[in-house]
Amino acid sequence: MREYSFKAFVSGTEEQYVSWKKTERGEVTVLTPVAFPNTLISLAYMDTEPLAERIQQLIDELQLLARTQDEKQKEKIDDLLLRFPSYSAYFLQLSADFRDRVYHALQFNHYEEDQLQIEYLRGIPDTLKRMQAQIIDLFANVLDMDSEDHRSVSEKLIAYYKRTDADAFQFCPQLTNFELISAEGEEFFADVLKPTSVYDIIDFHLRECIKREVKVRRCKNCGRYFAVTGRSTTEYCNRPYDNKGRTCKEVGAIAQWTRSKKDDDVFNDYRREYKKRFARMKAGKLDGDEFYAWSKAAREVKAACEAGEITPDKFRAWLDVT
Repeated sequence: MREYSFKAFVSGTEEQYVSWKKTERGEVTVLTPVAFPNTLISLAYMDTEPLAERIQQLIDELQLLARTQDEKQKEKIDDLLLRFPSYSAYFLQLSADFRDRVYHALQFNHYEEDQLQIEYLRGIPDTLKRMQAQIIDLFANVLDMDSEDHRSVSEKLIAYYKRTDADAFQFCPQLTNFELISAEGEEFFADVLKPTSVYDIIDFHLRECIKREVKVRRCKNCGRYFAVTGRSTTEYCNRPYDNKGRTCKEVGAIAQWTRSKKDDDVFNDYRREYKKRFARMKAGKLDGDEFYAWSKAAREVKAACEAGEITPDKFRAWLDVT
């Protein structure tokens, strides 16, 4: 039935997706690579409620198509399907698959359940919620680099599945090929997945995390897991944290700097005097040029103090007389 193909594979540190659609030109789309395993981790914390609403909209339109067999429904359904990848790259396969299903339904007048897969769509939100909990639990028990359990990943994985059994993520058979890949002037072989559902890609990437022994850690700012791919001392993730667009890493660096200055008497003396003069300038009691000239001089004297050229007492005395 398929007039398209969809492939997923991991190349080095990147996860990649390639889709192909049968047309007169045989259209191939190579999607922008994403750092592995960012899509899996993002999915683990994704809010499924907006997705559930979008899926219900799709179900309604598919059922209307089955009842009316009106070709005008295809445009509405295509529009909905094109929005699914915005939730996760994993839904690229669903988008391609259901566009193909709708095309065949209209072409061959087949609107049965196995064609439109309404029940599969209905089950996605609840299944994803269960998988989210399982992914995070597996991270915590097997891949968390800060765990007090110092056994190997293989040993922890065996112990985890013996302990949790049916409650753990259930890996399923995968349709994969070992293929020669040509991308950006490079050629290499990789295990290539041909997924039939969004669950296949989740399964594929989670087992890849285990095979690669990916290290994960809970961010000290937001508390969510992230992959530690650079320095092992990294404590903060790069997720957006606040409405100012700052990431956890940026907010964490500010907090760390603030903590480091807490017992810094030289900095605190400078900061106290700076705030006092700044308040006077804002109130119109101190000329702006005078304030900025003082601020420049104060930073220079503070730097001299931090370099050991003058004592903290002399710096404090300078602040008192300027």
